[in-house]
Amino acid sequence: MNIGIIVYSQSGNTASVCEKIKNSLEAAGHMPTIDMIEISGNPEKGFASITIEKAPDPSAYDGIVFASPVQAFSLALPMNKYMSTITGLSGKTIVCFVTKQLPFKWTGGSHALSQMSKSCSRAGSKPVGTEMVIWSSKHREADIDVSAAKITGLFEQG
Repeated sequence: MNIGIIVYSQSGNTASVCEKIKNSLEAAGHMPTIDMIEISGNPEKGFASITIEKAPDPSAYDGIVFASPVQAFSLALPMNKYMSTITGLSGKTIVCFVTKQLPFKWTGGSHALSQMSKSCSRAGSKPVGTEMVIWSSKHREADIDVSAAKITGLFEQG
């Protein structure tokens, strides 16, 4: 399956997890591509201050992993802005993934995944699954490996 890993990563943490997801998908025989969202502007100044300079085209893929950090207890504004514009997800296998710093899922992670899921549904496809990596976890590397394997498994089923 041709899978796009469409990612916004501010610090590089989310992008590093996407590399592991890509490797896992390749090992399972898929053809994954990491496709970065690029912005200009300052997300700290709000939604209107962000311009999406590179918006990956989800129509190029059979399946998609949308990946983003959680910021301010919500989906990172650049990913939120990007996802507000996507269309044409009907018939695609979709997985949503976030990274976050705070230790509890309810400190923004669950909300961010809900935001992503709603955007996907609006664009024509409900995600088959979601994953979250808590960056501050002492088991982070093992958690990343488990998430990569789960995401790969969702594409095997989907």
